[in-house]
Amino acid sequence: SRMATNLANELVWPMLVNPVLTSQRLIQTAVAHPLQASIIIAALHVSPSLARYRSSSVAPPYLLAAFADFLRNIPSDFDSTKASDALSSLCDALFKRENGNTSVLDLREGLLYVVLPMLTPTFLSDASSSDSLHGSYFALDALKSIVSLTNNQVQVDIVAKTFPEGILLALCHVIDWSRKHRLTTTQVMASTLLSQLCKGLGRLYETHPLSEYDLEAFQEADQMAAISIEWDTRVRMDSVMSLARVDLVLRPIPPSLQTGAISSLMVDVLKLYGADAGDDILVEL
Repeated sequence: SRMATNLANELVWPMLVNPVLTSQRLIQTAVAHPLQASIIIAALHVSPSLARYRSSSVAPPYLLAAFADFLRNIPSDFDSTKASDALSSLCDALFKRENGNTSVLDLREGLLYVVLPMLTPTFLSDASSSDSLHGSYFALDALKSIVSLTNNQVQVDIVAKTFPEGILLALCHVIDWSRKHRLTTTQVMASTLLSQLCKGLGRLYETHPLSEYDLEAFQEADQMAAISIEWDTRVRMDSVMSLARVDLVLRPIPPSLQTGAISSLMVDVLKLYGADAGDDILVEL
């Protein structure tokens, strides 16, 4: 539209003079004023270089960095359903691929600079248990847009080419953390994304087997998961992790199988059903 074209032209000089401040204001305006957000996104589509502008080839684009900074430091007064919906919509607008068009921000960079850093145990541990709107929730929103989660179907190409084992581990960490702090919405979103990514990656690896490098990466991730993630959460991604597993000791085993305690048997069975476990573990129980 003419309005988007005019805005794109007007943004060129401010982006050249002060790209950090200009990018910050664009993100803040898009969140605070959803009606203006659509014009901003349209302008970025008119002139994609505005969204991809960066200080060097090894630095993230200014707009992506501003968005990541906003999620890391969400304002204290940002506590309304309207504001939350606006930020979720912005995640979609920045990362979703629609009608064959490229996204505003690079999807792989979105994974590396937004999704993964905000799903790490270190970032999660800084949150108070009362945080109903934590940056990790919107990082999941960004991931949902990146993989185009619609009708429980995902496009795993970007994840598979970037850091698949790291993303699966990160989602597991979020599930454990959100369960501990009773953040049900975050837990459900992370669980859904993990389930669908595992199904998509499983289908991909059936036709494109893991390379030697990928096998080693998944084996290292499996070892890390065994010491840092709850067993019933690990079950959720075991369909993928088992493809590279060499040491069967690393299988996610219910405690009741190890202790033989009948009192915990039913608890473990319920956890397995909740994790959508395979029949082999259920048979062992």
